Amino acid sequence: MSNTALTAISVCLGICFVFFGTLKLAPIFSEELYRSMRKIFVKTYESFPLKNWVGWNPSPHVIRRVYGSAEVVGGILLLIGSSLLQDISAGGLLCLMLFNLLSIWNAQGDPKDASNSIVFGLLLTCWFVIRAQIHPS
Repeated sequence: MSNTALTAISVCLGICFVFFGTLKLAPIFSEELYRSMRKIFVKTYESFPLKNWVGWNPSPHVIRRVYGSAEVVGGILLLIGSSLLQDISAGGLLCLMLFNLLSIWNAQGDPKDASNSIVFGLLLTCWFVIRAQIHPS
């Protein structure tokens, strides 16, 4: 039963991450959603949260492209990757979600901007819990 749940959550998360990653990269689905995503990234990443540690502030558009690419690749790996690749992908995507939450908090953004990251972070955490129950090692 747990294996079925892990497969189902992997497929759902993979499809969602491919969709949202594609929205960040190009206006394939909707020009309005693409523009909205660009505005959110400019507002959130105008001041890079790790600027004090790394000493540089990358462009919000570069960050958006990196996020989008990572989400597409991570989503594809969740869909068709082996169990090791799925583990790595889910860990990377969870780190992206946590960094996005840190960035929204740093920019003192609206909590509704953080809702997607919170939901997907919780779903990825559930994925890890189910994975740990199937393969306790």
